[in-house]
Amino acid sequence: MIKRVILLVVDGFGVGATEDASHYGDAASNTLAHLAESTDGLSVPTLESLGLGHVTAIRGVRSMAQPIGCFGRLGFKSKGVDSLVGYWEIAGCLTEDEGRMFPDGYSAEAKAAVEEVFGHKVIGGEVASAEEALKNHGASHVSTAAPMVWTDGRQSCHVGAHDSVWTADILYQRCREARKALRDAWGMRRLVAHPIVGARGALKFGPGRRDFAGEPPGQTMLDVLNRASQI
Repeated sequence: MIKRVILLVVDGFGVGATEDASHYGDAASNTLAHLAESTDGLSVPTLESLGLGHVTAIRGVRSMAQPIGCFGRLGFKSKGVDSLVGYWEIAGCLTEDEGRMFPDGYSAEAKAAVEEVFGHKVIGGEVASAEEALKNHGASHVSTAAPMVWTDGRQSCHVGAHDSVWTADILYQRCREARKALRDAWGMRRLVAHPIVGARGALKFGPGRRDFAGEPPGQTMLDVLNRASQI
């Protein structure tokens, strides 16, 4: 009997669009294939031997005649595209709730809700990557001691703070509290803490990113196994 399963997930590393991808603005998505094209092909012999080349066309990766592993393509049955939805579904918990979307960034009301939880004014709130947020707001953040906030346009709220503004422990505590407070009212399923280090003009993200994710909306197979005293 199998007593241990090790599941590794490469987040945000898709192999093609699903049927409903256009609904989320991802109709042409294929992260792995696009990455291979942009780097003039990939060299991944171990994954190739396991059968990766059979999953999708990837520049530099062959379709082995006799792969040594099993392979396949999976798509969500749940609604939504947040990574958490995928994790929940892998664990046996499906959801029909797409969650709240923020395609234009946070509204004034949403920012006010974040500020109420933090007890501090924030700057940012737009849809951005971490690097864009740091470039746009890093100097102001250090000058004003206002936490930086940005979103992926979906259910993840990202928060950055320099260690001279909030220590990492305080940043984690505030994000943990915010995740609890903002989940139901605003549908923010995950608060992501990004410690910032470095001198003014040379700011960068330090180690210690931490994700504070909400609980799945229903029972997972881990709950079933735990009740059966199997874990």
